[in-house]
Amino acid sequence: DGGRMGKSLGNAYTLDDLANKGFSPLDFKYFTYSAHYRQKLNFTWDALDAAQTAHRKIVNILATWITDPSFEESEPDAVNIKSFNSAISDDLNMPKALAVLWGVISSTDLKLKTKVATLFEMDKILGLGLEAATKEEAKSRKDIPEEVKRLVEDREIARTQKDFAKADELRQEIEKRGYTIKDTDGGSIVHKN
Repeated sequence: DGGRMGKSLGNAYTLDDLANKGFSPLDFKYFTYSAHYRQKLNFTWDALDAAQTAHRKIVNILATWITDPSFEESEPDAVNIKSFNSAISDDLNMPKALAVLWGVISSTDLKLKTKVATLFEMDKILGLGLEAATKEEAKSRKDIPEEVKRLVEDREIARTQKDFAKADELRQEIEKRGYTIKDTDGGSIVHKN
């Protein structure tokens, strides 16, 4: 929060402290990439929460892409890999490297299969566990029963029609069946409890 961090001040945290608050070490790693290593990084719980959200968003987007029926393996995009490597070689400019990563995600010029291959290639340096987390997320989505998927689709329709009472009712029905639903920019994500 803009001050000095220290054990004597009671504001020094370990990875166990972060895990107890629901953050993974990879969420923290993503957070550290938000500033250049030569600059101060202001730790706040809100900033760590934003990093966790961004990290999960990447995984959710990738899982959506690899579960698309038309998805197939591909080679990474050489131009974006070159830009990414250039950022890394520029005195470990991680914020710039992340900007290249997000540029790939938002690109309208690249096919999904190329985006996936490019992000997985970038992660060989970033070490955010994207491939393993993406495959785990994709597997958990495939294990969802059809009736729960239909409830999720109906809830999405209710949300787009701004019928929030119906959307809440459907959320409760989904939760009764043992699933948790989380709304993201990429759509609703369902997980087994």
